[in-house]
Formats: sequence, C-alpha cells, structure tokens
Amino acid sequence: AQAANAFIRKYNANGDVLWTQTNSGAAGLNDIAYGVDIDVNGAVVASGVYLVRIEAPGIRKTQKVAIIK
Repeated sequence: AQAANAFIRKYNANGDVLWTQTNSGAAGLNDIAYGVDIDVNGAVVASGVYLVRIEAPGIRKTQKVAIIK
C-alpha cells in the first residue's frame, strides 16, 4: 500500500496562497493546525480571516480561520 498525501493550504481574502504544507502517510493529518498562523516565509500573519483548504484521500474541506493576536 502506498502512503497518501495530505495537502493543507492557507489563502488570504484575495485568494493568494500564503502557506502550503504537504504531509505523507498515516500521520498526514496529525499536524493540521501547525503553521496556520505563518506565511510562506515563516513570518506570523496579521490578524484577520483566512481560508484553510485541506485535501486528502476522502477529504476536501475549506474552512474560515480567524487569527487574532
């Protein structure tokens, strides 16, 4: 059996990708919240509402996330 990948992406209100994480294998979704408050450069994002998209075998979900500092 081949390990499945989980993709987690965060977007701003304009639809720009701010952050992407790819996890492999059975632990793919265990770290789902890690990195939601950072951008692609590792900087903490501003307070606001962001969209987080999760794609994995059997899962395709988009959720609004509020970051409050």
